[in-house]
Amino acid sequence: MAITVPALHGKMGTIDFYQTKMRAKELTAIARPASEMDTWATLGIEERLQRELNDKRVREDIIPYLAKFEDRFFGSLLVLIYQPELFDYESAARYLSNNVPAAYRKTLEQMGALTIEGGELIVLDGQHRLAALRSVVQGKTDKGTNVVGPFVADVPNDELVVVFIPFINNETTRRIFNKINKNAKPTGRSDNIITSEDDGNSIIARRLLADGEPLGAQYTSKDGKKELLVNWRSTTISDRSAQWTTISAVHESVIDILKHHKIEYNEKEQIQRPDADDLDKAYELVHDWWTAVLDGVDAFREVQSNPNQVAQVRKEHDEWGLLLKPATHIVLFKALIKAVDRGVSRDKAIDRLNQLDWHLDAKLWTTIFIAGGRRIIARAENYDLTAEVIAYLIGGDKTDDTVRDQLTKRVADYRDDPEYTLPDPIA
Repeated sequence: MAITVPALHGKMGTIDFYQTKMRAKELTAIARPASEMDTWATLGIEERLQRELNDKRVREDIIPYLAKFEDRFFGSLLVLIYQPELFDYESAARYLSNNVPAAYRKTLEQMGALTIEGGELIVLDGQHRLAALRSVVQGKTDKGTNVVGPFVADVPNDELVVVFIPFINNETTRRIFNKINKNAKPTGRSDNIITSEDDGNSIIARRLLADGEPLGAQYTSKDGKKELLVNWRSTTISDRSAQWTTISAVHESVIDILKHHKIEYNEKEQIQRPDADDLDKAYELVHDWWTAVLDGVDAFREVQSNPNQVAQVRKEHDEWGLLLKPATHIVLFKALIKAVDRGVSRDKAIDRLNQLDWHLDAKLWTTIFIAGGRRIIARAENYDLTAEVIAYLIGGDKTDDTVRDQLTKRVADYRDDPEYTLPDPIA
């Protein structure tokens, strides 16, 4: 079957390409992933152009996005034209009359019609997106289950940007695929938190950083610009940084606080943006917790009061070493929530944090939270154990003997010290 589509012809290096738009139902009818090529099973590892299709990712991530999200959008799909019987591109230039103004002529001469007949159209970049589109168009997942969602009927008519490139040889095609995937940089955790408009946790975390909100304090950088005390560009900060925490740590605290209040946002399951009123109520809970912590912890109060002196505070107050680490902020909220769940007053628990030894070299944290060279052990299991230790220490008499004995054994195992005993809780 021949197809003819309007297209723009371009060239990058030695590679000719043809860019067009096609409806989802049209593209899925004629294109397929490389793994479905007739010759795929007989190709050696050197000739296979793509990885095997990840059906689970298609089924659980991309199909729901298409079927349930009105503001869906994909970038261009790169399609290889493999051994066609007919491949022809005809520029519109030959049909332009002398009456066409020069400005329009220059533009229209770049347009034309691309005709392809026979051969195979192989998706070189975007095979998972194509598989998801095909499932929605056909109404069935790879497991045979029905695709459900309010926009299933609309997806077949979605218009997609498609870039066709003619097949040259296996080596050139592999090189194109490799470079596209090798050089593509996935968005980082901070980027996702900053840009997500559908994850309730991210929306609330960003709101905490707004001007006038608990974490909206700013400092003046060396070049005279105003910058947030919260690093929203990276998940780490250096010892000499003028900032004191990260948006990633704030985001983790939001998740824990809301979970404590029986509120959970999961972007994969709740693709649409949460209701505005629900977000407002959730934000008030998080706002209340962060305000209490910022007001109640001496080190945090000092930072907020002197936004231009964070690096100096870190240098002069070695006793607050751990408290000026983003990882500790994650652990701290987990610990407070554990203590409150056991019956400790939140304000009392926060006040007791000031009585802990937060030196980076304190023996209390060795091997469970701090490794050699004053380095934080950034593993979930270490975060959890450290939070349990802090919750125990600020829990007063609210921790029963069984919990204490179990915790003592866990810490002793980490320290490889069977004789280890926990210090007494803060009264």
